[in-house]
Amino acid sequence: MIARDKLLDNISLYWFTATAASSARLYWESFRAAFADFTPLPVPTAYSVFPHPDPQLRCYRQLDAGGHFPALECPDVFVAEVRAGLRALR
Repeated sequence: MIARDKLLDNISLYWFTATAASSARLYWESFRAAFADFTPLPVPTAYSVFPHPDPQLRCYRQLDAGGHFPALECPDVFVAEVRAGLRALR
C-alpha cells in the first residue's frame, strides 16, 4: 500500500506544475489508437515470449513486486532495475 503522504506528494507535483493533462496524454493517445480498430479474434489464440527475442535486448527481468507505479510501490527495486539496465548498456 502506498502511504498517504507519498500519494499526496505525487498528486501535488502534477497539480501545482499543471502537468497532469500532459502526462496523461500519452495514455489517451495510445489507448485510443490501439483500440480504435479492435475486434476480438474469432479463433483461439496463444502468446509466447522467448527469453531473447531481440539480439539487442541487453537486460530483461520479470519481477515479483511492483505494479503500474513501481517507483512509488518499491523504489529500491525500481532503482536497482534502472541501474542494472544502464549497466547492461555499457
